[in-house]
Amino acid sequence: MNPYQANARPALVNIAIPPAKKPSNTCVTCRARKVRCDGTRDVCQNCSRLGFTCSYDDSIPHHLNTTATGMMPNSAAANDALNIHVVAAHPPRRRVRQACQTCHSRKAKCSGTMPKCDRCRSHGLECVYRPSKRSRISNTPGAASRDALAADGSGSRDGYLSDQSRSVSDVAESNSLGPLRHLPPPEENLILKTFENFFRHIHHIPLFSFLHQASLMQRYRSGSMDRALLLSLIGITSLLTDLGHAARDYGMRCVAVAERLILRDLDKPTVLKIQALVLIIKHRIFCRRFSDAFMLTGLASRFAAALRLNHEIPKLCFLAQESRRRLMWSIFMIDIGMAAGHPDFTLWAHRANMINLKLPCNERNFEYDLPEMTESLVPPPMLPDGTLPPLSDNVGFLALHVRIQWIRSKILAFTKRLACQRPTPADLEQLPRKCEELRADLDAFQQRLPAPFRWTAQNLRLRAYHPRLCVYLMTHIWWRQCHCDLYRIALIGRRESLSKKSIQMLDPAFVQLCKEQCYEHAKAMADMFAEVTRFDKGVPVSDLDLPVCVYQCANTLYYTLAACPEEFDLSPAKVTEMANNCLKIVKQSAPGPAAAAIAEALDRLIETGWIRPTTPSTVTSPEILDTPKANDSIAVDPMLQQDALQDADVAHQLYNPAIPQNQPVGEDADDEQPHALMQVQTPGLPPEDEPLPATAHAGMMAGVAANTSNAFEGALDGSNFIGIGNLGALEPFSMDSSSWYTGDWSMDPDPSRHGGMM
Repeated sequence: MNPYQANARPALVNIAIPPAKKPSNTCVTCRARKVRCDGTRDVCQNCSRLGFTCSYDDSIPHHLNTTATGMMPNSAAANDALNIHVVAAHPPRRRVRQACQTCHSRKAKCSGTMPKCDRCRSHGLECVYRPSKRSRISNTPGAASRDALAADGSGSRDGYLSDQSRSVSDVAESNSLGPLRHLPPPEENLILKTFENFFRHIHHIPLFSFLHQASLMQRYRSGSMDRALLLSLIGITSLLTDLGHAARDYGMRCVAVAERLILRDLDKPTVLKIQALVLIIKHRIFCRRFSDAFMLTGLASRFAAALRLNHEIPKLCFLAQESRRRLMWSIFMIDIGMAAGHPDFTLWAHRANMINLKLPCNERNFEYDLPEMTESLVPPPMLPDGTLPPLSDNVGFLALHVRIQWIRSKILAFTKRLACQRPTPADLEQLPRKCEELRADLDAFQQRLPAPFRWTAQNLRLRAYHPRLCVYLMTHIWWRQCHCDLYRIALIGRRESLSKKSIQMLDPAFVQLCKEQCYEHAKAMADMFAEVTRFDKGVPVSDLDLPVCVYQCANTLYYTLAACPEEFDLSPAKVTEMANNCLKIVKQSAPGPAAAAIAEALDRLIETGWIRPTTPSTVTSPEILDTPKANDSIAVDPMLQQDALQDADVAHQLYNPAIPQNQPVGEDADDEQPHALMQVQTPGLPPEDEPLPATAHAGMMAGVAANTSNAFEGALDGSNFIGIGNLGALEPFSMDSSSWYTGDWSMDPDPSRHGGMM
């Protein structure tokens, strides 16, 4: 042995001793859920709070094979042990994958159940989920079974079934509601600004007065705001007021989505849907999409009839009854404007006796919930002493506006019927008497007005800065316009007038009276417009009725200047001055494409003066208009005439309901999305959204001989609202046979009928 080795001391080696393994303080359930566990025995706080089975619970076995040999396992313990493993593999979800858009916009807790969350189901709201990534995949053979599963109201809080159901629901919804897939929910500040602007600047328009501000705000704060109504409110408010950058484009999309939400549930009419429809109809009118508005008016009328809005319901509170009355009268006024005196186009105007409602109350009582009774639509008869009963204190300008519209509907129905048929000598003999009866209605309307309601400079000044200036102004404007509508029937060359041959058979004194009445009331309107333009605040936001009446005023003034200037001491400079005031009103009153078209036509009228048109008018007369032939060219919008090709295209877009008119950019842009590819294509047939070309339409009927009867003859023809039988144009809002957007208002299709102006 080596001595050195014998005496050597063992070397010190640093050996790291591993620390004792820290016992796990995370239960199996928390580990599977990937959450922090406090390790509390016997049950951790997470499992205790959520009601989960905790692995720390000593009262249950931790493994399925822990029973002793020869002993049967306890069934409850085995089930608990099995639950532990199930939870570890698939822990239940307590946080939903996605909140619905309604709860998200209100920042409310959403259960995430399908097809409706608990909150939307309890409040009766539309429940819409934002599309998930799976919603963009094509439909699979198993989609039908999942769709049936998604339709089950017992949606689970757990994530798996809800996620599959949600994706299938999104696919089905995206096919029928394209823009909704990409329309972000409105932000809180936009909604509040919409409410503020609407009730400050728009609510005073008679057709929009059915909403009660306090009730609407209460409904919104409670989270029970109807989605279609909210979107339509944003749409109409963004069009008529300034809601901020890009708000108008967003409002266009909101209106499109609101319309499709209503059309998706046609079998479930509600008052809220009718309110939204009225706003949508007015939006379409402002955007010059009259065919859409015409069709939606029929839908709103059917909804109203189904809900019996035209009848009183005494069991409701006063606010609910008054809101329903105002809504029904709004539909009534829209129907009058759409029909423009044509019985074929009206649903309510020709049967006002079916509206068993009182007129709306004044604004103060509606705002502060003060019940009152007002008058009926038909004014009370004269008193035994031959005087008119005074107007009730409960009748405000909204009720007067409804009544003057009803009187105008009777005037238009009478004049259109007489002008669109061959009047007999007996009809011509009765014409002055009938005009006197209608004028008596107008005189009675004016005489019953109390002093504060009459048109004076003092009353106008007192209302100059009040929101109710609009309804005060329009009621008096319509009273003047009614006289022009009534007496223009005997003016040679005017639209809606009789032929020259018929007018020559009338009493010359009556014809002279018609000239004087038309000019005097047109000049009175021009003076009213001049007074309004002097206010610093400017013209209030108004309905399209104001630009229309303004154009009619200038229309009549230029006609008088061309026909008989010496009789009324008129000069071109004087008429131009009045027309310029009219133009200011049009440019300041109502925004949108329709008002812009009126302003453009009026500006051109001022520039060129009256010029007899060289193209046929759209007005009809049995003397010159027969049934349109298949090869007849469609009538043209003269205001937009530049060339024949453009004319035909414009007219087709304006009056064919199958083609949107003045389609706003970006409104329905989302329609052309991948969801169209998910539709099952039938070989040999075009997709649903792809219209057949015009040549295809012609080719379909090419094989049918001209002299062969065929049940499908004319089946491909769209509705031609310009010349329908002998009814004339579908006048967008009773606009003197669409002359509000045309520059030719003498416009008889056959000038030889009149033989010139004189």
